[in-house]
Amino acid sequence: MALPREARLRRSVDITTTVRRGRRAKAGPLLVHAVTGSVAAGQGLRVATVTPRAVGTAVVRNRARRRVQGVVVDLLHEGSVVRGADVVVRFLPGSGEADSALLGRSLRRALERLGVLGERTGGGPRGD
Repeated sequence: MALPREARLRRSVDITTTVRRGRRAKAGPLLVHAVTGSVAAGQGLRVATVTPRAVGTAVVRNRARRRVQGVVVDLLHEGSVVRGADVVVRFLPGSGEADSALLGRSLRRALERLGVLGERTGGGPRGD
């Protein structure tokens, strides 16, 4: 399932601001930056991914990105994310070999540390 358009952090200035001013947490093969209470984010969560070439070939980078975006879609359906948060997920070298379960656990752990992942408020299936 694709990440909804309104959940994408698209402008480079927003991505740069999130990386520079946001809090960060490393979990497994991911480094996650987050700004909560963002006026620009409005009522939802916006996410961008940064996948450098050190992760692997284009196929490997795209597979890792899609796996993380799938986790984000699940979180949005659960309703467990804080409103008005901008998040940038940076893949670290070696993350291309990580499976979906590891990437999902790592992303959830990082978002919990950053205060972006709260209590589940309802929605679709958890997918755990």
